[in-house]
Amino acid sequence: MVRGNIARLRSLMARESLDAIQAFTPGNIQYLVGYQPPALIVRVIGAYSAILATSDDIEPGLVVGEFDQMWARQMSRLEDVKAVQLWVEIEDRDDLLNHRTSVRPKREQFDWDQVFSLLRDAYGERRLLGGRVGCEWESLPNYFRERLLREFPEIDWVDASSIFAEAAEIKTEEEIAVLRKSVELSEIGMSASILDSDPRGKTVSQIRNDFDMAVRSAVSGHPTLHGFQGCRVFMTSGGTIGPNTARDDTVVAEGDVIWMDCGVTVDGYQADIGRTVAVGTVDPLTRRIADALAAGGSAGYERLAVGAVMNEVFAATQDAVRNNGLGTYTRGHVGHAIGTGGGEHHPFISPQEVKTFEPGMVFAFERPFYLRGHGGFQFEDNLVVHQERIEVLNQLPQGLLISG
Repeated sequence: MVRGNIARLRSLMARESLDAIQAFTPGNIQYLVGYQPPALIVRVIGAYSAILATSDDIEPGLVVGEFDQMWARQMSRLEDVKAVQLWVEIEDRDDLLNHRTSVRPKREQFDWDQVFSLLRDAYGERRLLGGRVGCEWESLPNYFRERLLREFPEIDWVDASSIFAEAAEIKTEEEIAVLRKSVELSEIGMSASILDSDPRGKTVSQIRNDFDMAVRSAVSGHPTLHGFQGCRVFMTSGGTIGPNTARDDTVVAEGDVIWMDCGVTVDGYQADIGRTVAVGTVDPLTRRIADALAAGGSAGYERLAVGAVMNEVFAATQDAVRNNGLGTYTRGHVGHAIGTGGGEHHPFISPQEVKTFEPGMVFAFERPFYLRGHGGFQFEDNLVVHQERIEVLNQLPQGLLISG
């Protein structure tokens, strides 16, 4: 599995005088070591973790449940993968055949004493006890923060959330490659479900299922697309809006506007793309909105380049939408970084952001608009910033698409 930009992260850790950084959340665990724990098990933050020393002479460490210790070692390629005993019954084959098994009492869930014992071992082996260690302090539950302070009073804990975010701004070539795959698969699903077939007469839930089936078929038929983990498909039609992923029996009809915002997870990374489709007939209001949003996209792309200030791209995009038919159009941002675990990552293309675009950044650039009673609109591309150009990963045309 893919890990993050470790060289950049270590330079930021050194800048902040950290001896090490600790990840407790799934996305950041993967960022450090290339293994993302199963979400079902890590709903309890703290039981799984990864540690990375600032010195590259010290091997990273990983603490996981014994159920996935083998996979964690295989995917992370680390020797030091410590295992917390779980509530499941696990034995070695040879022990069972040779009658070397015994009764081992188990707790209902994690043994927190063991979790913290393993953490102490990890810190001690790396001579970090008494050091300055960063973690996602603000993301941790209060009970866990309090116990960290009790268990390790000799460690100077620092909130490193901003360090993780800053490191992730610049992607490695390996990270960019999996995001490129994610966009490709996302567009395969989108094309198959609402462009290459007539969506009229189908429910929204059926179309989302068509998306999923098309992606799975593509993965099974093309070895280069391996790494698929799942699909996220937000879709509305018939005048509804909002990111509903539950059952939706709305039937797509002539004249509807279909909004689709989607991303396929590949090796822990997820694209974030969106398109708007008019089903058959395009009424004047649909055209007016689509043209205004398209004008915003054109204006934003004219400014997008290495060295461009993010708030200037925002202003150009929003002003163009306002000047082309949607005079009160107001957004909090018109784009965001993408990476591990999906969702919107910092930095944002917003009025407040004075950062500039740098080579290696990967963004979702979007111009959404939602009109109750008419439908959702989304034009969202994923792009990579290179030294000499902006590479748009999407292959589907920009602007309003027509289906049926």
